[in-house]
Amino acid sequence: MKEENALAYARSQGFDSLLAYANSLSDFQRHNGMLITEIGDGSCTVEVTLTENSNNFQQIAHGGLIYSLCDTAGGMAADCLYPPFGVTISGSLNYLRPGIGKKLFAKGTLVKAGRTVQVADTDVYNEEGMHVAHGTFTYYLQRSDS
Repeated sequence: MKEENALAYARSQGFDSLLAYANSLSDFQRHNGMLITEIGDGSCTVEVTLTENSNNFQQIAHGGLIYSLCDTAGGMAADCLYPPFGVTISGSLNYLRPGIGKKLFAKGTLVKAGRTVQVADTDVYNEEGMHVAHGTFTYYLQRSDS
């Protein structure tokens, strides 16, 4: 991500900071309690406080919530937060341990920045540092000159 471009775009939309802008983008994220806490060139951290509504029937974090955390962290790391916006074209996630605890944190890291395709690795940890999941996500950016 070109952080200065993203910040300039965020300010053009009436936001003082990149974090405020990024957290305003998705009703889905807000509905599920996801909060972007760090964002910078090629990286993003998203956290969620687990509640009874976050859990599956086994009382652990629902796999779909963990997948969404990763997709959000990877997408923001992969330059999808200002035009040209990106969409997920592929995601692979390995669940390593049950998602238990009070919070989960997903860290997305850009590993390939192509002209139209971006790839990010993601990792999820709980507040005790247990590694919960690892994934790789691919995003498509629609360039105006393509």
